[in-house]
Amino acid sequence: MTQTLKRKIPATLLQDLLPVGDLAVLGVAYASAWALRFRTGLLGAFLPKFDDPRHYLYAAPVVALVFFVVFKWLGLYRGRRHLNVVDEFQALWMGCLASLLGLSALAFFDREFAFSIKVFLFTAVFSLAGLLAWR
Repeated sequence: MTQTLKRKIPATLLQDLLPVGDLAVLGVAYASAWALRFRTGLLGAFLPKFDDPRHYLYAAPVVALVFFVVFKWLGLYRGRRHLNVVDEFQALWMGCLASLLGLSALAFFDREFAFSIKVFLFTAVFSLAGLLAWR
C-alpha cells in the first residue's frame, strides 16, 4: 500500500462512521430527554397519558431522519474540512436548532398525540453537547 492510500482509508472510514455515531449520540440524547421530562419531575407536571413511551419510540425514526437530513443539508457530512472548534460548534448549533424547529413543526401537525416540546428541546441540547464531545 502506498502512503497516500494508507492515509485515505482511515479518513474515509471516519467519514462513513460519522453519521452512524451522530445517530447513536442522538438516540441517547432523545432517550435522556424523555427520561428527564417524564421520570424525574424536574420539568413540571404532566398528564399521565402523555408520558407513554410508545409514542416517543414510534417517533424516534422521524427524529433521527430530521436530524440526519438537516445535518446533511448543512454540509456536516461533506468531508471533515478541518473545521476548527468554533466552526464545528456553529454548524452543530445551527443543525440542532433547525432540527428542533422541524420537529416542533411536525409535532404540531400530529393531532393524535401531544408531544412534549420539552423533550424535543432537551433532545437538541443533549445532542449538541454529545455531538461536540463525539466529534
